[in-house]
Amino acid sequence: MFKLLFIIGLSNLLLNSCKTAPKSDKASAVKGEYGQSASSFKFVPQTWSKEERREFWYLSQGSYIIPYNWFLALSNNKQEPFISNMDAFGYIQVDGKDKLPIGFTKEEPTDKFPTLKDNGQWLGISCAGCHVGSIKHEGKEVIIEGAPAMTEFRNFSVALETELRHAIEKDYDNFAYRVAARGTPIPSREEAELVLKNFAERNNRSFKRRDGSLIACGPSRTDAFSVILNEVTAANLGEDTNLRDADSPVSYPHVWGAPQLRWVQWNGLTNNAFTRNIGETLGVFARLEMDPNKPNFLSTTTNFKGIIRLEELLRTLSPPKYEDVFGKGSIDRDLSWAGKGVFDAECASCHATPANVVTNTFGARFNDVTMVSLGVLGTDPEFFINLQQRGNSKTVHFTNSSVLAKIRPMLPKLKFANDDLKNRIMSRFAGNPSAPLKAEDNGVRLLAETTFAIALKYIIENDIVIGSPEFANLTGGADFEQQSKLGAFKARSLEGIWATAPYLHNGSVRTLAELLKPVERREATFKIGAKDFDKDAVGYQSEGRFVFNTAQTGNSNAGHKWGTDLDETKKLALIEYLKSL
Repeated sequence: MFKLLFIIGLSNLLLNSCKTAPKSDKASAVKGEYGQSASSFKFVPQTWSKEERREFWYLSQGSYIIPYNWFLALSNNKQEPFISNMDAFGYIQVDGKDKLPIGFTKEEPTDKFPTLKDNGQWLGISCAGCHVGSIKHEGKEVIIEGAPAMTEFRNFSVALETELRHAIEKDYDNFAYRVAARGTPIPSREEAELVLKNFAERNNRSFKRRDGSLIACGPSRTDAFSVILNEVTAANLGEDTNLRDADSPVSYPHVWGAPQLRWVQWNGLTNNAFTRNIGETLGVFARLEMDPNKPNFLSTTTNFKGIIRLEELLRTLSPPKYEDVFGKGSIDRDLSWAGKGVFDAECASCHATPANVVTNTFGARFNDVTMVSLGVLGTDPEFFINLQQRGNSKTVHFTNSSVLAKIRPMLPKLKFANDDLKNRIMSRFAGNPSAPLKAEDNGVRLLAETTFAIALKYIIENDIVIGSPEFANLTGGADFEQQSKLGAFKARSLEGIWATAPYLHNGSVRTLAELLKPVERREATFKIGAKDFDKDAVGYQSEGRFVFNTAQTGNSNAGHKWGTDLDETKKLALIEYLKSL
């Protein structure tokens, strides 16, 4: 019966739309006409094979934005296929033939959540959407795996909502025709409106202030923590009073060497990539059930195999070499050697390169980091102010309990390699299981407990022994330790730092040369978005679609005064040395 209705509906649409279908219909169905020629790109040797590189670009993590064929059926206000203009948001398309830009995925339909089981594959975003950078050099775009991407996900997502809204509300018949022509069942208007409603609400939580105005992120930045917290504490709990403006964007960090770090994230909040990546997926359109009264409590669309494979790939990714981009001899080796002495005196106490190695209780070795308090560092405080605002979040189902208390019945199913590990993990559940969350940190703690609980649920369901080689592969050898040095930023070793501009956690300093200037002499405004590189100052040239204003809240370029009082000769030597790392 359904097939018959589908055929009748498609026939009617074909008859009714043949005269009114927009000129872009043919273009949107043609494969291979988007993207640049492969000859216009250069790929830096970073250990990965061509196959591993592409696997990373399109690796699923369980993100569901809108149905995939709906995305391909959309056009922009110039009646061009929406997908043909992804470079407007900074995304890179290496080749055509219906290949998505770097950083997007095709997610399979799932019956875990009713709204995701129909309409075929869904459009998602991968890790590469934020962590594949590029530099323009000698007429080529040089792709750097793991570098901050010059992308604007906020602008993309808001523009996608605008075009989807127009298609559904103003041009539904033509839109449905284009969807059906791709072999996807025609959505009912009510179904299409529900997808739009859910998408728009998600955008509002992530990219708009409570007064409805858009938050200015710019390229290479997002307020990831606030976006994730809005999803977990507001959307997933059904508690709108927990919403906060996600208006403290931070730069996308570079990710080579990240799996080997003692602590991850800008504020070093976790040492466990598995729980970190679970939380990250919740900020990029993964779904989660947070009602402990439902049988699918803690069910999520997070693609666990995908995020495990992600870490396996990143463990082998090497930092980019400056001379692989700009040619042999592009570093002055004598000047660089002089700069090493400056680095050892000025930088190495926080940024030891190579890093000092520490061994954890599992026997796993990690590169140590230095946690530097905000008071010492002196950079923009808005990131931490936003986190502190989560102290009065309502925890709804968990007001007189906790997420961990709700999963207590699952604990006997956990398996441990030895009693010491068992005691350490189970200590997280010690005390009164119905004790309320702490008032001063319950929003952030709720997120930490949720990702920890999801991880334990996965471990139990897949019969993984904590402390086994399989567990080590899952977490990279890390345990589930919690950060004790809150209110601090992580300082790591600086391999490949030359390819990670702009600098500081909020991207407020355009180049390394600017970072070494006294704060009052740093650029108050600059443009960002273009990919032409300033080899002398080391960073992107002040060009592009976005004007970064350091006077705006969250954008201060103050702090990190180390090296600012050096003479110009030593500064030049230090910069030359940083190119060589």
